[in-house]
Amino acid sequence: MRILRKQNIEDFLFFDIETAPSVPVLEKDTPLWDAWEYHCIKNGIEDVAGSYFKEAPLHGEFGRIACITIGAVRNGEIIIKSFKDGDEKELLENFNSSVSKFATNKTWLCGHVITGFDIPFVAKRCYVNGILPHILFDVAHLKPWELSVMDTATLWKGTAFKMSTLISVCAALGVDSPKDDIDGGDVGKLFWEGGIDRITDYCEKDVVAVVNVVRKLRGEEALERAVVEVIKPVGLIEHIFGGGEVTEDMLDELREVISTMDKKEKVMAREILNSLPCRAKGKKTDITKAQIKTLF
Repeated sequence: MRILRKQNIEDFLFFDIETAPSVPVLEKDTPLWDAWEYHCIKNGIEDVAGSYFKEAPLHGEFGRIACITIGAVRNGEIIIKSFKDGDEKELLENFNSSVSKFATNKTWLCGHVITGFDIPFVAKRCYVNGILPHILFDVAHLKPWELSVMDTATLWKGTAFKMSTLISVCAALGVDSPKDDIDGGDVGKLFWEGGIDRITDYCEKDVVAVVNVVRKLRGEEALERAVVEVIKPVGLIEHIFGGGEVTEDMLDELREVISTMDKKEKVMAREILNSLPCRAKGKKTDITKAQIKTLF
């Protein structure tokens, strides 16, 4: 676990998703039925209708995201924020916006089995909803060692044959179990019955558990979850300097601030901003000189 101890835990963006079937009832003579029926045939599943509700949430093509929780460690506390909008597109847009404000070129995604499940599921559902996923989730073209990911399932597995569940790792390390109310198999039914608050509570407990698994693996004590549920983003200039993604919304925010400046302040602002697109000593930022010119 040396790699965990080498990193600044405040650079970790912890996250977890909960998924549900994309529809409450799989109806015959629909494209979704046909696709699921073909999936069942290819995988030796006999009960087409009965298997959908249980198995669909495992596949980005057939399920949907019910909730996403992100978390970060700040000042010795766990800060979390959840996205649980019934409109999946709006949920993902809000999630991507928050990740963009948080992430820099030092950010690592952290969670349990996120490499094989959560990250590709988020990317697929973004594409389904006509959204470009954040660069941290646009990883299909990357080799395993190029990912900015700390997957506790992979780290705990080490060179063993099998991965362990989060509840098993928590039990071994003395971390509070997140499965004290429901588990993943209950999410689909709860979602379509209006139980999103219980799902969100479950998702948040998963994130807290992963944070404390990481703490234990670093030889540190478990942390408490803070009362507040807002992850404060880094300042905009600091975000850009740290290599964070630069969006049109951020450029608009800069334009608005610059428009209120007098001539002398604008000259200073231009000098500061022109220093950001730097490549010296391996430093890399997302903003370009061309973008900066559009701000004045």
